[in-house]
Amino acid sequence: MKKYNLIILAMEEKGPLYDEYGCTNKALLPIHGKPMLDWVVEAFRKSEYIDNIIVIGSDELDQLSSMRYVRKRIMSGLNVVQNLIHGITYVKTSIYQNADNHNGYLISFCDAVFLNTEVINETIKNISNSNSDLVFHYVEKETFKKHGLTAQRTYIPIGKKNYTGTAIYYIKKFSLVSNFLEDLSQMRQNRKDPKGILKVLGCADSQSFFEIESVLSKKISAKVKIFESLHPEIGMDVAKPSDVELAKKLLSNPWKHNYKKAKIIYNPQAGQGLQLSPVFKNLLGIKYRKFEVHESKEEYIKKIKEYLSNYNISVEATPTKEAGHATVLAKECVAEGFDLVIAAGGDGTVNEIINGLVGSDVTLGVIPLGTANVFGIEIKLPIEIKAACQVIASGETRVIDLGRANGRYFVCMAGVGFDAHILKKADSKLKKMYGALAYGIVGITQLFTYKFHQIVIKIDDQPIRRKGYFVVIGNGKYYGGDMMFASKADLTDGYLDVCIFKYRNLFSVFNYLFGFHKGNIDKHLDIEYFQCKKVEIFKKGNHPVHVDAEYLCETPVSIEVCPASLKVAV
Repeated sequence: MKKYNLIILAMEEKGPLYDEYGCTNKALLPIHGKPMLDWVVEAFRKSEYIDNIIVIGSDELDQLSSMRYVRKRIMSGLNVVQNLIHGITYVKTSIYQNADNHNGYLISFCDAVFLNTEVINETIKNISNSNSDLVFHYVEKETFKKHGLTAQRTYIPIGKKNYTGTAIYYIKKFSLVSNFLEDLSQMRQNRKDPKGILKVLGCADSQSFFEIESVLSKKISAKVKIFESLHPEIGMDVAKPSDVELAKKLLSNPWKHNYKKAKIIYNPQAGQGLQLSPVFKNLLGIKYRKFEVHESKEEYIKKIKEYLSNYNISVEATPTKEAGHATVLAKECVAEGFDLVIAAGGDGTVNEIINGLVGSDVTLGVIPLGTANVFGIEIKLPIEIKAACQVIASGETRVIDLGRANGRYFVCMAGVGFDAHILKKADSKLKKMYGALAYGIVGITQLFTYKFHQIVIKIDDQPIRRKGYFVVIGNGKYYGGDMMFASKADLTDGYLDVCIFKYRNLFSVFNYLFGFHKGNIDKHLDIEYFQCKKVEIFKKGNHPVHVDAEYLCETPVSIEVCPASLKVAV
């Protein structure tokens, strides 16, 4: 089955909802505490037929939890037609580099909250099977009555029946949009005038969908198909206060967790030190909060507790006092019957807590308060506090693998060689002063003095020993921010992903750094990439080892995958 690119229009506008709710951006208007755009994105992202999701709207939307599933948000323009062009242009040029090897564009709207994945899939199947260039779906007025719905819609008379438009459209090629621009603009102007719409299309006298298809196909020199949908959900949106009330009635409460006893374990020192500018954070692939920034961890914890309380999660919070304390606290939570433990901190805090929860039925929730927050990126966790709390409150979980190095568990990656050396040198005092910049300072100073000794590696039971000068073993894809180093890695596949860096000269080192930044390091010819269950690193060279960016030991080290070892809120 084909996959499609989806463009969701979520522009600001002062409509009937503004007078009632004071809301200029209805994408943010909550239904049961969940913004409308979140309902729409999550319905589409569960469809197996959706490839990329693009949202057209203001930067306010970046605070929503559903934006983690959105490939790109594009600032909205002057009108619907311009926004449509912006979205299609991005897909055509940035994703496919102007090639035609994709299946076209689905168009939907931020207020289509009544859509569900079943309706979406059936609609997309119609589109795929039609092999058409332009596809519309309409719902007949009687269909709403059959389902006991009194939705007030604008209906178009066709023959002896009345139809309303729907929330999913399909356009196969960009050229169709440019050929249809004037008509689209006039249709928008006449959206409340059914006869005016038909007149714009040149179909004022048409008595059937077939006649309209024929007229439009001839007019734009393309194959047009119109379906009558039997699903009223696709013909409903939220345009006025009565629609909001209907949505509250028909949509179920999205906060479906069953947590009875929850604790936040937080690191008061996480993310402290000199803060990088947004420019440098973007360069390093580090996500950062834009909408809710507090001075202290205590203020963050207060807001987290407030948000979780709104979703009926009563939680207590305990700060860590020293290295290893979070593991002790997590083990106590398991023993005391907690069913949810929330790590509020960075990857170091997460690592300590998983070592206390591993093998239990306790769910790990994460509020990313560190610097790089690699695990948060790995599970597509929102960086904004309220959105991260909503992920936990949704009740959705996934059981993931862990890695284990000499008895120490890790969730993201382990490293042997130069990166572990940097982590060891960048002590807590330096990190407290300079934050993430401490690693850069130490890395630059050590690059020219570090002795790259050969590392000897055994992969599973392979008889041939592998050799290199730097090794990264991943449970996940990412290494420091959103820099990908293992494109095949999956937290649930039961394998570790190993990258062996075979050379040590400065040219190779800088080439590796560039590859990390580009996210294609595992495809370099001087990198060996394996998927395996177990890795043995021999003693030769006494190389430093880290797990999840925390120094562990010197070689030798035995590293293995531990399948299905931890339940995580996602």
